[in-house]
Amino acid sequence: MGNAPNPRIREEIAAAAARLVAESGLDYASAKRKAAREVAGAARIAQDLLPDNDEIEAALREYQRLFQADTQPAHLLQLRRTALAVMELLPQYDLYLVGAAANGTAGEHSELYLQCYIESSKDLHIDLLNAGVDADADEISNPFGRGRVERVCFLYRGEGVNITCYPPNKARQIGEQVGERLDYTGLVDLLEADTPDEGAEPHEQL
Repeated sequence: MGNAPNPRIREEIAAAAARLVAESGLDYASAKRKAAREVAGAARIAQDLLPDNDEIEAALREYQRLFQADTQPAHLLQLRRTALAVMELLPQYDLYLVGAAANGTAGEHSELYLQCYIESSKDLHIDLLNAGVDADADEISNPFGRGRVERVCFLYRGEGVNITCYPPNKARQIGEQVGERLDYTGLVDLLEADTPDEGAEPHEQL
């Protein structure tokens, strides 16, 4: 009989992948592949021993808590404030913040990802150019279905911003598939809850 697989290998790969995401900015899929090579070397790992994205995200949160507690929250706050500024720059569109900045795992290598539900990215692109923002438009594979969808990318306040455009009739369907999605009001509420009141008096020690 062959040796039984190490029952901890799944956790080890998740932890290694989380470190790669936090330190190098790799996406989950790339980090998982590289982590598997780091942990197992040349040995082939069965698919059922590889962590899923939820496990990697949990490991990433733990890594950030242990090793980036003095820097990650500030990066996250800056990204969320920039996302709000983008929404305020484009008030005529219903924009939703998604990804790491929405779920709280964004770090220094993270970019902003937003969803916009419009028929075409052309108007969005033109409005950005009229606001003095140099934007590029391209197409990517649709993460939520077949075909391709339009995307507008630009730098704003030093942060990379990616706005993916979906048909308006897909808003509810896609929203049900996204773990965390923040509209303008939700982002404002989150920022108010996470930002200390600088003018408040410190609590008296009891």
